[in-house]
Amino acid sequence: MPPVGAGAVVVEPVLGFLASLVAARLIRITSAMSVKIVFFIISPFSILFIFKLSLQSYTSIGMPKEGE
Repeated sequence: MPPVGAGAVVVEPVLGFLASLVAARLIRITSAMSVKIVFFIISPFSILFIFKLSLQSYTSIGMPKEGE
């Protein structure tokens, strides 16, 4: 029967490696989901913002400003 220290030396790196793999997989999944969620939240605002900017630039080019 091997001493407990030798078994721990073998088991700990394997468990650490598996845990790091699982953590990396989870982080990758959650980061991809959070990016999608953030993009989903931001995209309507960015579309509105771009539309508003283009509308402002169009009106400022098309019509003379007041006081001119």
